[in-house]
Amino acid sequence: MSEVVTMEAAITVRMSARPPAKFSEKGDWNLWVTRFERYVQEAKVPDRERVKELLPLLEDEPLRLVVQNDLSESPDYKAVRDCLQSRYGHEGTEMEWQAKFQRHVQNSGEQLVEYVGHLRMLADRVYPGWTKDVATS
Repeated sequence: MSEVVTMEAAITVRMSARPPAKFSEKGDWNLWVTRFERYVQEAKVPDRERVKELLPLLEDEPLRLVVQNDLSESPDYKAVRDCLQSRYGHEGTEMEWQAKFQRHVQNSGEQLVEYVGHLRMLADRVYPGWTKDVATS
């Protein structure tokens, strides 16, 4: 009985959490992967299933990159993420991240949860450990 309740709860959580829109090579990888990782966390997607959730959310070029690197059948989410990060991600300087954080405004049509997720991602880059500071205040 408890297994049934647990399975129903997992299905309900997964249905309520929404994946991000598809990622294209023109998108902001850092923002997109932050949204994707929040989605799999909220949906309680097991690590071994994350690649299966990720691949359908990639447009042609990013998907082609994963296939060309023989990672499309890999259960290793970190390897797939690192491959995409090396091509589409950027680290940026501390000043660039600070400027992005200070200038960031909510886009028209952007849901509040997405806006807050982006602010958190920027805050993590600009103020490492800020969540610990908030929790201990």
